[in-house]
Amino acid sequence: WENFDTTPSAWAEMENQGASSWSSISDIWSLIKFKISQWWWQRNGKGHLKYLWLAAVPLLLIIIRRFKPKKPVRKTGKRTVGGTHDITSFDGSDSEFYLVEKELTGSGITRKKSETLTNWLIRLKRHHPVPSLFDELKPILKLHYQYRFDPIGLSKDLRSKLKSNTESWLDRYRKAGM
Repeated sequence: WENFDTTPSAWAEMENQGASSWSSISDIWSLIKFKISQWWWQRNGKGHLKYLWLAAVPLLLIIIRRFKPKKPVRKTGKRTVGGTHDITSFDGSDSEFYLVEKELTGSGITRKKSETLTNWLIRLKRHHPVPSLFDELKPILKLHYQYRFDPIGLSKDLRSKLKSNTESWLDRYRKAGM
């Protein structure tokens, strides 16, 4: 008898071509399982219960972390940044732009539930007899968005500008008889 290996010389390349990108992780996992099994059976399966608590420790830490109560978020009250920005109302629900929306809704021009203010104005401009009137709302809407979503909000001057520009636009809209 003669011993010889029938494995092709290019076996490693052929094997790697068919392997997935996860095969190295699978191989490592298989090695870990093999080493644990080898360790277990070398000890003849005796005295392993004393090591069982090692597996329980990480599990216990995960459970404690999962059910640990989270710290509540506290509002600290009035904050100012650089003395010019008042950040007491984060939601901007008192923005004057909502008066424009209310006026237009009262005129029968309603905004769809899923429609942003920007998209609503684009739609209004396309279908309104005086589209230039809605171009004037772009800078007002920009101030509204800054007031509504910018963490530092608007300075007092820009807040006044939002109010005056909105009132001015509403006057022009009402004079146009819309």
